[in-house]
Amino acid sequence: VAVTVYTKDIEDEYDCYDAISGYWSMKTKACKRCCEEKELTLFPLNKEMRDGRLNHCKKCANLATAVSRNKPKNKKKFLNYNYLRRYGITVEAYDEMRIAQNHRCYICNKHETENGKALAVDHNHTTGEVRKLLCSPCNTALGLFTDSADVVEKALLYLKEHSKATNGR
Repeated sequence: VAVTVYTKDIEDEYDCYDAISGYWSMKTKACKRCCEEKELTLFPLNKEMRDGRLNHCKKCANLATAVSRNKPKNKKKFLNYNYLRRYGITVEAYDEMRIAQNHRCYICNKHETENGKALAVDHNHTTGEVRKLLCSPCNTALGLFTDSADVVEKALLYLKEHSKATNGR
């Protein structure tokens, strides 16, 4: 099979070798969704396409994915996939945990609407065991304390020691 390599000395319109996809192609391409002419590097890789790139740009691809994920029928499916993959639980199990905790963080007892985010699934990073649902700040704090009870105890002692000093003034 003969391979034709297009080159033009004057405009250099075609002599662009895309080292990532392994194809000789034009330097630009028109997005099939937004109809804008863009650099080839702004199109996601796809080995099945003749030029090694998708027909729509990364911006349009990301927008389409976001819209698809937020459709009511897809949102639960997407959440279920993520919960199963990350924590080994279903959306139904997550909802049961939320109800059991009265939609509140297990540590600070704030309602999930107070932080504007869904409760996070707290889990043991070593064993993968799901523990409880926490608000984002409490979950982040545990992560920053590296899930170490010793470090949390030292932090608690530190706070108690310094709260006495400021309360005594």
